[in-house]
Amino acid sequence: MTIDEIYQLYMNDVYRFLLSMTKDKHLAEDLLQETFIRAYIHIHSYDHSKVKPWLFQVARNAFIDYVRKHKKEVTLSDDIISSLFQTAVKSPAHEIELKEVLTMYMAELPQNYRKALDLYYLKELNYKEASNVMNITEANFKSILFRARQRLKALYNRGVHDE
Repeated sequence: MTIDEIYQLYMNDVYRFLLSMTKDKHLAEDLLQETFIRAYIHIHSYDHSKVKPWLFQVARNAFIDYVRKHKKEVTLSDDIISSLFQTAVKSPAHEIELKEVLTMYMAELPQNYRKALDLYYLKELNYKEASNVMNITEANFKSILFRARQRLKALYNRGVHDE
């Protein structure tokens, strides 16, 4: 597959992925360009059966490099966590990209944290319903959900600043 074919096939997906991380149209366009320049340079170093994941990794690395270069403080607030989950569920255009990002970080969380985030954000259960599903008190569920959000923020920030 040539770089032109890859560009035509994945440009929109990569742009939406970058836009979901940057929340800035112009920055996402710049990083899209950087992503495909890097892809062109390293076109022979990827597994041809896994073009899309490789391209998303290149885009993610371009974003991380941008953050480092500009020394911006990137934080993941509770509102952003909530919007990521809501967008992943309600917007098919962003669903794959956002789920990949969320899945990557959630995979590192303990099982009860993943379950709490899943019940509250993806299944949209309230505190009482979610605590019943997990067979714990409502106060305990709120505590687990709080710690899950804190850990998710820490993983995100570590990924942005340390990679």
